[in-house]
Amino acid sequence: ILESLEEVSTRAERNFLRGLAGAFLFSGPDQKKPIKALSGGERNRVALARMLVEPANTLLLDEPTYHLVPASVVVLSDALTDFPGTFVFISHDPTFLMRVSTRVVEIEDGKAREFHGDYEYYLWKRAQELESIKESSEDLRPTAAQQRTQKSVKNAATPPKPASGNPTGPTGPTEPAGPNGSNRRDLTKSRDRLEKQVARAETDIAEMEERIKARDQELADPVLYQKFSRWNELHQEQEKWKKDLDRLTARWSDLSQELESVKQKLAG
Repeated sequence: ILESLEEVSTRAERNFLRGLAGAFLFSGPDQKKPIKALSGGERNRVALARMLVEPANTLLLDEPTYHLVPASVVVLSDALTDFPGTFVFISHDPTFLMRVSTRVVEIEDGKAREFHGDYEYYLWKRAQELESIKESSEDLRPTAAQQRTQKSVKNAATPPKPASGNPTGPTGPTEPAGPNGSNRRDLTKSRDRLEKQVARAETDIAEMEERIKARDQELADPVLYQKFSRWNELHQEQEKWKKDLDRLTARWSDLSQELESVKQKLAG
């Protein structure tokens, strides 16, 4: 195993290669095992370790966490997060997706759909779409009042049985109450709800921007440079905030578009 890693780069230090092998759960005597003696899962781990010795500028990975134990998944996730190039992967591992994805492409029924956000944004977006579908189906379902109106209209349109010797024609049906009023109330509720959500999103964005700005000033302190571990910890937290800001901005954009659509329906 160790020789296989050394083949990738003659410049890599042996201690680095030993540590890399250990990160993929090959320690001590196991590092001297021949590749042909390894199981399929172990060979996959060696292949991933070789990939991390000298990463290419583009990586294509198919279920990279398959056969990996949680500790190895963490090592791989951290390596990909720091990877300066481009990588595309297929995975059904939600934890791995949450840690490393920056953009999601969903394949369903032979069609590809791209989500411009991380896996958390993808989950939020799909939940929003399902909720919208649910609300639309509920809007189409007649309310109890509408059902009573429809029943009254039906009864009014049915001619009464003529009395003996004195048949009478049906009276004119009562004009049905149209659904416009009910639909308008539903749209008004949707508008009010969306306006609150947009306002809340704008507040969250402003707060996050202020937090990132304050952290920029904190990281610029020369004294903090002398404590690199602390500086790096604060920097990583700021990077997470920036991802949160991107997600909040995307959510605000979606909500604003939905609000504009509702307003147009009300105006029409």
